[in-house]
This record gives sequence, C-alpha cells and structure tokens, in this order.
Amino acid sequence: MTFTKIYLSFIWLSVLLGVTLAASNATTIYSLLQSQKDYTFTVQSMELTNLTSIYNNTFLNYTFLASNDTAWENSSANATGALSAAKQNVTGAIDFLGRLLVASTVNTTVEFSSLSSGTTGVVSLIGLPLNFTKNSTGDSVEGDPVISPDVAAGNSVVQFLEFLLVPPAPPTTTAVPTAAASAVPTSVATAAPTSAIIP
Repeated sequence: MTFTKIYLSFIWLSVLLGVTLAASNATTIYSLLQSQKDYTFTVQSMELTNLTSIYNNTFLNYTFLASNDTAWENSSANATGALSAAKQNVTGAIDFLGRLLVASTVNTTVEFSSLSSGTTGVVSLIGLPLNFTKNSTGDSVEGDPVISPDVAAGNSVVQFLEFLLVPPAPPTTTAVPTAAASAVPTSVATAAPTSAIIP
C-alpha cells in the first residue's frame, strides 16, 4: 500500500514537472544542438563524455561555443578520429572530447548584443582565455566569425561557429611543457594531442 502511494506520487510529480517544462518551452544547450542538422559531432561528444546532464540543464547560465560538423572535419586536431575512438571507449579520446567541450563553455552568459564595440576577454571552464570581438565587420571569437550569435537556450546562450576551438594539451608532470602547449591557442590547433591520435 505504501509503495503504491509512493509510486503514484512519483508519477504525479513527473507529470506535473513535464507539464511545467512543456508550458515554459524550456530549451537547453543539448536540445538546441540536437535540433540542428550540422552539430551531430558536438552532441555525440556530450553523450560520450557523460556531460549531457550539464548541457541539458535549463537553469545554468552558460555561454557555449558550438562548432558545426564541417569545423570538426576540417580541424587539424583529428577531432573526428578522437570521436571514433571514444565510441570504442578509448579513455584518452574521451578525455580529449571532454576538454574540447569545457574549453568551449563559459560560466556566464556572454551576448554580443550586450557587448560594447571592441574586444572582451573571458575565460572558459577549463581556464582558457577567449577574446569575444564586436565591430563593424561582425561578431567573432578568437578572430573567427560567429555565424549565429546569441541563440537562447534556457538561461544559457549558444554562439554558433564554423571553427573548432581546441585547447592546448594539459602539461605533464614528467616533461617541460612545449611552447605549443603553454601558448594561448588559436582557433584551430596545429597538431593533435597525443591522446587523440588514432592509429
């Protein structure tokens, strides 16, 4: 009897919550990207790294830099190779995809429509410095154009990109970081991290 009451209460709360979310038309970063045809690699990365619950949250105030599939395919960091390896449960590849995602996430809402002309510096969740630039030629991140700025996703905002932001490889404790690993990255890495190289 008690179990039945608990079960019915759970169903009632689930229905109520579902109706509430449906009524508010709540959108998340994850659901927004799922609705787009050219962002499947980013969506798959969220799923393979078990970060879906973070990007499927309507209450977080994030800015997410969403790279389209063409950017993944054109990246010299072998991002699609890392994605294929992650599907085979290769730990280094999964870690690499996780770094890509958090490097593309800012823990505050940054909207170009609210920025003054010029460059505004922000820092991603991984500690990567990023330059958001607004001027007469358009909006850009790290000097590369934003193709669709300020798309709302719940309390967050998505900046749609045609380039893949690749963070430097994390420094190891057994070796001195190279200049490439310690420098501020450009929008496209010049070499893949060793964890992402696929034989």
